[in-house]
Amino acid sequence: MSLRRLYQRCLGLADAIAGTHPYGTVFHPQWLAIRAQRRSLRHAAPFTRGVLLDVGCGRRPYEPFVRPYVTTYVGLEYPLTTQATDGVASRADVFGTVLALPVRNQAVETVLLTEVLEHTPDPRRVIEELRRALAPGGRLILTSPMIYNIHGQPHDFFRFTPYGLKNLLGEQGFEVLEIQPFGYFGTMLGVMTNNFITTLMWRSRLLRIARATILLPVLPMAFAFVNLIGLAVDHLLKGEEFAFGHLVIAQKR
Repeated sequence: MSLRRLYQRCLGLADAIAGTHPYGTVFHPQWLAIRAQRRSLRHAAPFTRGVLLDVGCGRRPYEPFVRPYVTTYVGLEYPLTTQATDGVASRADVFGTVLALPVRNQAVETVLLTEVLEHTPDPRRVIEELRRALAPGGRLILTSPMIYNIHGQPHDFFRFTPYGLKNLLGEQGFEVLEIQPFGYFGTMLGVMTNNFITTLMWRSRLLRIARATILLPVLPMAFAFVNLIGLAVDHLLKGEEFAFGHLVIAQKR
């Protein structure tokens, strides 16, 4: 058996155990972030209503949460993101950019924007465009990381504190109804540790053969160990100054 074929089999085994983002199991390196964000979106779901536009919808992982509360769900994705991820965003209904949404003024009652704002070079323009698309009294459900490694290079521009988010939204005519952290120090520590391990495995030439044989099947176990420690730390200390990210529920004035 060739090394390449052995590697592909090991990779398939690891993926089967860990699952794929955003549906990963405890064996996935991003499990703590996935868990924290899904809990936040479940909490935010009752605030949604009417026609909902999910900007950066990907595979629409949060559609089941909001379906009971909205009349219409529309998924929008950026074309280049779809190409870069080999069609991972193929469930989008429409394609466009958040800087110029392909919707009429005041056409939707809810906008869902998860982990998108940090990837936009002009956040103020983004919030202004979302306000244009929202009907009076419309709701914006937004999530954004505060402590995370650089990703999606070179389209990774900002990190936001809760005060920065509140100020940004207030400037653009939104009333913040609720803002809360998702994930604390344990989540941040676990995700960053697992991301570092993953990056090391893929970049180190010395580990190339080892990751294709011995390490790849073992990695999910290592990720699960780190994840469980992170979960325990989160329960011990919920310091908001160490929040992994934030959920914002805002309403257009």
